[in-house]
Amino acid sequence: MENTRVLVGQPGSALGLVGDLRGAYSGTDVATVSHLGFAYVSDSGLGTLLSQIADLPGWKGSRKEWIVGLHHGITEPRALERIRALPNCSLRVFAGGAHLSLANLVGGQLFHAKVILITSGPALQGRPVCLLASSANLTGAALGEEARNYEAGVALYGSAVGRSELVAFDRWWTDARTASIAATDDVLDQYARLRSKFLSRNPDALAGVDPPSPSELRTSLTLWIAAGAMSGGSRNQVEFSRDLAGFFGPTTTATRYLRIRINGTEWDDRPLAYKVTTFGVDIWRLSLPTENTGGFAYPHTVIRFRRVTRQLHC
Repeated sequence: MENTRVLVGQPGSALGLVGDLRGAYSGTDVATVSHLGFAYVSDSGLGTLLSQIADLPGWKGSRKEWIVGLHHGITEPRALERIRALPNCSLRVFAGGAHLSLANLVGGQLFHAKVILITSGPALQGRPVCLLASSANLTGAALGEEARNYEAGVALYGSAVGRSELVAFDRWWTDARTASIAATDDVLDQYARLRSKFLSRNPDALAGVDPPSPSELRTSLTLWIAAGAMSGGSRNQVEFSRDLAGFFGPTTTATRYLRIRINGTEWDDRPLAYKVTTFGVDIWRLSLPTENTGGFAYPHTVIRFRRVTRQLHC
């Protein structure tokens, strides 16, 4: 394997970080220590990683130290639970300050790294196996099959990682680890509560969260969405990106009419219409039953859509 490799990714062609990581763990037969630091981790991004390396003895046996950022609630609690359940694993979360709080999630210090270092022992005593550093967070948008980000990075192997680089990394990692918090049950529960509160107050922050993949949307029975201000004269129109519109079936520019049932009342004429905003963004707008006709007051609520055979409950 080359000592140095440039990694690039773009929409539809994910950054090759996961493949390089699989090669690194397959290419060593000694016990290793892995340092994995990411600003944001989503469930789909972690799933992409684990689908490629979870079966490797080198990964299972490696002592894994994680630091994951919590800024703006983008990291998903489910992903943190899955990391903590990995074999030989310790997890610390970077909360923006000495303790977890809503203020620190929004305005505290920011852990913005996307880096993995694998050594044959503790960084300063062991032999370097691989150093991966890139712009990519551990998210489906960066690394998944339906990647939508432009990303770049570098992979360094063996002797390409010198002693001075190991010393600098060890010092940096120790500082970041000291500034982070152990991911206990109480901390993860508190983060989930604070995250929900933050996202309900700041629904625009959801733009930074991984959308479900098209395959997940096609097979999911339920879709939850933060409604925001809504559109239309009666504020009954909810807007979806191309990704999320896939929950209702194959996306098309032709208007489709959905059958919706609310509290036992059905409508079979609810249009899902394609629009282009003044900024050139493709959206799909679903007109829900108004409050006067048996629907709800939707603005600034969370709406649940539940698929029932060929019907949709709201």
